[in-house]
Amino acid sequence: MKRFLMSFVFAFRGILLSLRGHRNIWVQLVIGAAAIALCFWLAVPVLDFIIVLILFFFVIILEMMNTGIEALVDHVSPEYHEEAGKVKDIYAGAVLMGALLSAIIGIIILGPPLWEKLRVLMGQS
Repeated sequence: MKRFLMSFVFAFRGILLSLRGHRNIWVQLVIGAAAIALCFWLAVPVLDFIIVLILFFFVIILEMMNTGIEALVDHVSPEYHEEAGKVKDIYAGAVLMGALLSAIIGIIILGPPLWEKLRVLMGQS
């Protein structure tokens, strides 16, 4: 049982390590929090909210994996190697692809109700 509980301690430690000094994760957290806040403000349907929430965690998970790979590559290959750079670039590209997917779906889900809400607020309904 102790080993099982320690696995949670290590997992939470990993989350905290990912957040320390890694600006990109914080940027993604702020963007994701804004998208979630918009879901509440716009009163989107529950299924749309779940999709936004899944995409939020998806991008954070990708950022954490990228952070971990970068740390591993830097440890294994402290001096520059082209292949090590390729690995880091590929993971960074995966994060970008995930963020783009999330942005596109976010615009599809949140765009129409946001547009309508703004029209009402501006008195153009």
